[in-house]
Amino acid sequence: MAKAQPHPDYDVSDNTYNLKRQNVKDKHWDTEVGDRRNTTKFVPRIKYQRFDDGFLEIGVPNGLHGGGDSVTHEGNTIVWQRQIYTARFFDFEGDPENPDGGSYEWEVVLASVPPANSLTLDLRRQNVELLYQPALTAQEIADGHVRPDRVVGSYAVYHTQKNNHKQGEVNYECGKIGHIYRPRVTDNLGDTIWGEWNTDAETSGELTLTVDAAWLAAAAYPVTIDPTFGYTTAGGSTIGCGNGTLAYGNSNATYQYTASSGDTVTLLSVYSVKAFGSPSGKAAVYDVSATNPDNLLVEDTFTPPAGSPDWASTSALSTAMVASTDYTVAWTTATNSNWTMYYDSASSGEASRDTVSTAYSFDDPWGDDADAAQRFSMYATYTAGGGADKRVMVVS
Repeated sequence: MAKAQPHPDYDVSDNTYNLKRQNVKDKHWDTEVGDRRNTTKFVPRIKYQRFDDGFLEIGVPNGLHGGGDSVTHEGNTIVWQRQIYTARFFDFEGDPENPDGGSYEWEVVLASVPPANSLTLDLRRQNVELLYQPALTAQEIADGHVRPDRVVGSYAVYHTQKNNHKQGEVNYECGKIGHIYRPRVTDNLGDTIWGEWNTDAETSGELTLTVDAAWLAAAAYPVTIDPTFGYTTAGGSTIGCGNGTLAYGNSNATYQYTASSGDTVTLLSVYSVKAFGSPSGKAAVYDVSATNPDNLLVEDTFTPPAGSPDWASTSALSTAMVASTDYTVAWTTATNSNWTMYYDSASSGEASRDTVSTAYSFDDPWGDDADAAQRFSMYATYTAGGGADKRVMVVS
């Protein structure tokens, strides 16, 4: 095997490359290409790690690498090759669809028709949850949901345990590690098709990529398969907000918070963007009964940002919580002007939906408790009883 040479974008040790771009590392996000467990050769795999103990590793199956491998460099790209397969690894700092930065590309290039039209990747993970993002239903589309093409059939990746921020420690935000986008497949003449991930990676523990067999047979080679792993703190899908008839609250116990004595809510934040007009939304804190929102504790308005989506916050709050009581957050629309809310699809019952009694107002107590399968991007900031400032991401 050709020896992998050092490259200025990476720290290189034992045939393993660690991306050293500081603005990504400052967010406690690491990208490693190779496998430190094998010091004798380069292994074509990527390890995405956040918050120290949450990681996802994706690699070429063991049967596709071994003797005869070669590793070279093309600019900032690490290139691995064996038989008809080439894997190209490179930092995608300028990804226009990921303003947070940190996207990473892994291209698989086929020199000729492969022996099979599917490939089960070598998948390893720790403290990571994979949420499959299906195509929107007709009703969701009618309700104003939008899911970009590369998010349809993708996976949102979340830490299973860490989703909070204590001042002076790591900000876990919503606990989202990133997003495995749907792969685009392109032949040598520019003809394209979407590749498909299996829908059950969370339960099966396998990540399988499939490309239409007839398309592969007729393609002009070489063919490039282009999956992207994007670092992002918020959901990959959106819902338009404006009519003020629905409110959504968190029903997932993992993202609720049990208060201690002296805890006080100080701020509510929502990942959103202005669509048109002069929009505003409402965010609220509820106590919890049987995992669903119950009694309204506090609410306030926020203004979605214009231009690019970002976190929008309410005014400062100061509302005490009761020790040993569970709390959650909710959102609704405050005015008849349109804005966009971000979320990822999750299991049924992840969120609770209330058809509000009065438009642009939260019900108190919470209303009809219809199940929703969204994990919305929002959180509450509060002061802990001991005086330390803590921020808890509560993604409904």
